[in-house]
Amino acid sequence: MSLSKRILKRIGQVAHARHLNFVQLVKLGGVNRRTDFRGAELRDVDMRNQDLTGFDFSGTILPGCDLRGTDLSRTSGLTAEALATARLDATTRFPPDLHMPLSQLRPQLESRVLDAEHWPLLATVRLRGHDGTFLSFGFSPDGARVVSGSMDENVRLWDAASGALLATLKGHEGRVYSVGFSPDGTRLVSAGEDSTVRLWDAASGALIATLTSHRGRVYSVSFSPDGVRLVSGGDDDAVRLWDTASGALLATLTGHGAAVRSVGFSRDGARLVSGSTDETVRLWDAASGALLATLTGHKGLVFSVGFSPDGARLVSGGDDRTVRLWDAASGALLATLTGHEHAVTSVGFSPDGTRLVSAGWDSTVRLWDAASGAPLATLTGHEGWVNSVGFSPDGVRLVSGGEDGTVRVWDAAIGAPVDGA
Repeated sequence: MSLSKRILKRIGQVAHARHLNFVQLVKLGGVNRRTDFRGAELRDVDMRNQDLTGFDFSGTILPGCDLRGTDLSRTSGLTAEALATARLDATTRFPPDLHMPLSQLRPQLESRVLDAEHWPLLATVRLRGHDGTFLSFGFSPDGARVVSGSMDENVRLWDAASGALLATLKGHEGRVYSVGFSPDGTRLVSAGEDSTVRLWDAASGALIATLTSHRGRVYSVSFSPDGVRLVSGGDDDAVRLWDTASGALLATLTGHGAAVRSVGFSRDGARLVSGSTDETVRLWDAASGALLATLTGHKGLVFSVGFSPDGARLVSGGDDRTVRLWDAASGALLATLTGHEHAVTSVGFSPDGTRLVSAGWDSTVRLWDAASGAPLATLTGHEGWVNSVGFSPDGVRLVSGGEDGTVRVWDAAIGAPVDGA
């Protein structure tokens, strides 16, 4: 038996029996952390609450190892298979490039509120193709595809699991600020710097229609829940409603005193919400176009707005570094959530309405309890502004993208607070 094999055997035996510090044992044994573990089997080793920075586990198997609270984020060579029977918990940290199946992780994790340093990043994906900052993206209804818009003038369609580029849709002349799928997944919509809203066939990538009435950049566009209408907002201070079959302009809603940065429908399609550079959030009747309420409180432009799934609340994020929750019936401010250190550029509810997500120019993604407004986690890793964030349709993942050209996938489920926690 080689010296390194004997050391590894001794480490496994002693650490398992006495719960001694794994890193100290390695140092005492004179093991080279980058070479002596390659191809080894570390059985039942106690690595609990250890910072394993610098260890190379290429080809290593870790059966039964205790990795609760362990920081593996700066190791190399780890695979999901190597950790298949290891003991993990909600504070185990994984390398950004380690693709850990949720089915493997979740049964071993205690559901709890986590802090910023212990939230699992499932994957960092660089979607090869865009030449520039990600400005917007959205999931297909089945979660299988992602559509993105960027500063490079193109709309791109991706496989959500592999990150493979499926199609590049060309036609916009300028930045693409907003994209999304139709509710049935058959069409795409995009809006951009060239003052147009464009409809595309999601299967073929063919351009179906170019809608032109806005004067200036179009920052936001969204389908109605039944897919029959579109709502858009832009530099001309207007909210516009369109027929998706004919491309006809149905209505122009005026009242904002500056550019409209974000728009959206309620889930029943009866109301619209808009956020503007004029520092207000406005609620509209989607059938008549009547202004229902003007919500004031933000001290700066409003970048992002949205309804809760049940339509009872609104969320907004703005240049004043706050996320705000509103009562959608009365317009009353329910809560002001603080913590971001710069403008909040993107906000949204989880599909079940229990959580909020926000992202901003401070390079962070933040998760909040939608009932209490309590912060659940601050997710770090992006290098630059985060322009878009959202939940997957099943609520299991968070996906964020921005200035650094990466899309990051986070586990959205394990941070849900436990009843009574």
